[in-house]
Amino acid sequence: MPNSAEDLESDQLYTLYRQGIELLEDGSYAEATAPLAEAARQAPEKSSVREALGRAYFRNHQFAEAATEFEAVVETHPVNDYAHFCLGRR
Repeated sequence: MPNSAEDLESDQLYTLYRQGIELLEDGSYAEATAPLAEAARQAPEKSSVREALGRAYFRNHQFAEAATEFEAVVETHPVNDYAHFCLGRR
């Protein structure tokens, strides 16, 4: 049975997220922002994606962009310690 459009979007979102995480883990922070920003554009409600994008921006010294992502995470997950920590460092 063929995948539904929702399944294909979910697969694409996960692929973008994994690409971004792998680039983050490799220390390629600037490169990680591209797939993570696209994933965040597709699913702005996904706090895991927004946090990863915030981490990529933060590590790439894009502090204003990082703060925007961490603020979005805190809005939906007020107990996210990492997002609070990064917001406190700006």
